[in-house]
Amino acid sequence: MRFAHPTRLVAAALVVVAVSIRPAAAQPEVRLGGLAYLDAYYRLASPDSARVDLHGFTYRRLYLTTDVGFSDAFSARARLEAGDGTLGPRGAVPFVKDLYLRWQAPGEHRLTLGITPPPAFDVTEDAWGYRSLERTVMDLSGVVSSRDLGLRADGPIPIGPDGLLRYGLMVGNNEGVFPEDDRHKRGYAQLQVRPAAPAVFALGGTLAAFPDDRETDRALHALAAYVADAWRAGVEGYVRALGFEGTEEELTGAGVSIFAVAEVADGVELVGRFDRVRREAFADDAEGAVETGYGSLALLGVSYAPIEYVRLTPNLRWARTDGAEDADVLARFTVDFSF
Repeated sequence: MRFAHPTRLVAAALVVVAVSIRPAAAQPEVRLGGLAYLDAYYRLASPDSARVDLHGFTYRRLYLTTDVGFSDAFSARARLEAGDGTLGPRGAVPFVKDLYLRWQAPGEHRLTLGITPPPAFDVTEDAWGYRSLERTVMDLSGVVSSRDLGLRADGPIPIGPDGLLRYGLMVGNNEGVFPEDDRHKRGYAQLQVRPAAPAVFALGGTLAAFPDDRETDRALHALAAYVADAWRAGVEGYVRALGFEGTEEELTGAGVSIFAVAEVADGVELVGRFDRVRREAFADDAEGAVETGYGSLALLGVSYAPIEYVRLTPNLRWARTDGAEDADVLARFTVDFSF
């Protein structure tokens, strides 16, 4: 019988020992969660007479989210969304809302690759804080999609005191949550300024090109907000211009949103908001003619959070297009909860 060479036996033994004492690879930290908005509603008035006195129950939104922490530097998110805007023959159809990998680089810089919010809404949504009642004015007006598939970079700008300036940059497909189907892209840029802890200012812009008669879509947006412990208020505005090839004609739009939230008792907040927007569109009855429309929206609510993860908000939503005989008035009891 032949025996292995002693050096081979020693090498094999060392390998076995090394493997046995090697620490097990750290397992990713996985957190599952969700967020839902439920409504009991009664439509008090509407431009469509058939919808007056319509009442019932609905869920406007459901998020199911998986957050994964691979290490201090790498994390990921996968989120599905369903709601009353994605209805199919068997009810709400879920779709991929977020899907990204994030690298937290040195110096508080980070890169995010995948389907992610662009640097256009997140600062305002944090200041507004009531996405359960309504989207921000830019999102509601469809200036840009709330998601894009691309590469985003964020981080501090080393000028002045720490935390004074931050940047947000992104290039995306400009297809929302869908894959790319042409060579045209959308770029985003945003600058945040925080001169003091409660105050925040943001200035941003976006530019996109298209494969059709639309030449460029340009928008500028700004936010000024004050976010204190017991109250917060802010104003956001945007201007937008959509150009077309072979003509100097542009469709323009603008909007402004004013909001305020005040804590009046433990767990109780008063919520108010008013939006005013202007939109241009090509008229149906005249080639090349442009018609301008104006619209307003108002929200008023009282929110109560009996526990940290549950919020109950009776609220009134009023919306009207200038020239319409009737406004759309909706009384709601909104419940949003996270888990």
